[in-house]
Amino acid sequence: MKEKESDWLYLVFKMKGSVLQTIGKRVAYVGLFGFLISLLDYFSFPVSRPILGSIVPSIVLGLLLVFRTNTA
Repeated sequence: MKEKESDWLYLVFKMKGSVLQTIGKRVAYVGLFGFLISLLDYFSFPVSRPILGSIVPSIVLGLLLVFRTNTA
């Protein structure tokens, strides 16, 4: 094995064949959005979520898990 191939840091930052090129911008946007929400919460600005925004996906995910368990 070559020295470069066994170096884990080289493998982490290897761009060829990586999905980082595809998802990098989206991950950066979500990270910046989360940082903005954290700053707003830290400085006591009201940050609210709609109640259905967390209940509906939870119900759908729960039903999907139940049906997948029953089919297995």
